Amino acid sequence: MLSTTADHALRAVLFLARQRGTRLTSAEEIAHAIGAPSNYLSKVLHQLRRSGVVASSPGRQGGFSLAICPTQLTIADVVGQFEPAPATSRCLLGDRLCDPDTPCEAHSRWASIRQAYRIGLATTTIAELLSGDKPLGQRVEATRSARARIPRSIARSITK
Repeated sequence: MLSTTADHALRAVLFLARQRGTRLTSAEEIAHAIGAPSNYLSKVLHQLRRSGVVASSPGRQGGFSLAICPTQLTIADVVGQFEPAPATSRCLLGDRLCDPDTPCEAHSRWASIRQAYRIGLATTTIAELLSGDKPLGQRVEATRSARARIPRSIARSITK
């Protein structure tokens, strides 16, 4: 489902969320913990820092920490910068363009699946991922504010 880079980013953020408030964690320690190449993960973490998802401190005692509370940080906030939105929707049944004006037999169901995936990423927080498999009715209040923050790029693609 996710690219390797987005997967590493998400796993690094989940690791940092579990460490929250205890200490700064080096890129090398995070890479070792999640099984990612250290140099590669370092670049991913620096992109997450540029986007404001993580904070970093240089030096011997430096490292990374989450910059956003896990109850306010959605999966889309983390992986969205590593997962480019598809420019066109190639038909599942062939090599033609498939859109609402000229749909194939699979178009409407596949569009629903893609929409549910994007909504799931945009409305599920890091805290929810770490909380286990709780019924939707037991989700924390913070989820409502996270839903209100669906990134514009996802919101646009949901309405298509």
